[in-house]
Amino acid sequence: MILRELSPIDAKAAAVILHGSWQSTFAKYLPSEIVDRFSLGQCLDIWQKLLEAPSESLIHLGAFDYDRLLGTLSLGPSRFREASWQEVWAMHVEPSSQNRGIGTRLLNEAFEISRSNEQRLIHLLCIKANEAAIRFYQRNGGSLGEIYEKRGFEEIELRWNFQH
Repeated sequence: MILRELSPIDAKAAAVILHGSWQSTFAKYLPSEIVDRFSLGQCLDIWQKLLEAPSESLIHLGAFDYDRLLGTLSLGPSRFREASWQEVWAMHVEPSSQNRGIGTRLLNEAFEISRSNEQRLIHLLCIKANEAAIRFYQRNGGSLGEIYEKRGFEEIELRWNFQH
């Protein structure tokens, strides 16, 4: 498996993975009016915008099996914590490729990038009802943080502290 930054040519494959995540995983936990907003076309629009006009502060990683994209992770500054925090904005692994170490590899690469940039505090938000994802993050060193009420669901924060 190869990990590399995504480029505009990866937008369609990333959109398929994002759409698949919403349909196979998020649909179990979120109100349908939220899930229905993420059509394949909408997912493609999201990835095209992200990759065609990249932000200097956001990194979009892809896990590839040769030229086939299997998972994505977006890492950047925290959207709601102080500047010393990095945030995993999103991570999606193709449903048929889950439980093969892809998420772990992406997460570890994000940790390494953060540490190399002297960022030692990392967090992400996860749907609180998604117990499998929470267990995955805890197996990878995440500790439970605050719970946030959203429209129709709750998110829980997971945190990593590499200052020790």
